[in-house]
Amino acid sequence: MVNSRTRRTANTCVCRVPCWRTSHAEHVFGSFVPAAHVFMLKLLQPALLLGLIVAFMPGCTINRKVSPATPASSISTIYVQRNPNVHMAGLHPEIVQQLTTLGFQVESFDTVRPKEAKHWMTYTANWAWDMAMYLTYFETMLMEEGRVLGRAEYDARLGGGNMGKFGKTAEKIRPLLIELLQNVQRASPSAPALGYPARQAPEPAPTAVGSPAAQESREP
Repeated sequence: MVNSRTRRTANTCVCRVPCWRTSHAEHVFGSFVPAAHVFMLKLLQPALLLGLIVAFMPGCTINRKVSPATPASSISTIYVQRNPNVHMAGLHPEIVQQLTTLGFQVESFDTVRPKEAKHWMTYTANWAWDMAMYLTYFETMLMEEGRVLGRAEYDARLGGGNMGKFGKTAEKIRPLLIELLQNVQRASPSAPALGYPARQAPEPAPTAVGSPAAQESREP
């Protein structure tokens, strides 16, 4: 005759493996678990952990995609269309400022594109809050007479766990605009190097009084 204690401590699973009560298994499953199953769970723990890491990796991705304008393009003025759906008043002036720094003349318009606007730019952007406001999405397209000349996109919507999502919006969009316009021939011959403001010639170093160079400069 088998008493209740024997029935409780030694059972037979459907796979006919003796089931022994272990505190870890009971804590996790709240019941009797075959010893062989517990052993297999311990073996699979690293694989399960790796699987969880791989599963959450897409949640840390920030994507940047740029299709630069064709090298044959020659642009003097870019007309930037205001987007009333972007609720960040400083974005439009920032884009205008950065395009100006890149050596282009920039004009703005609201809805109706001016007839003289051969090249124009559209944009859209969104922000989110996570301890601080950060840019989640930005897209801009450079148009030429009705066709897309180039496109740039910044997408941090799946970057919730990526700390690189924080930072100034200007710093996020600057490299996109530089890469977008890197092949464009700017009509202005005095345009600065792309991505940098025009640099002034360095002033000559002061010459010490009594040096040979100072004496030569005083000679007729």
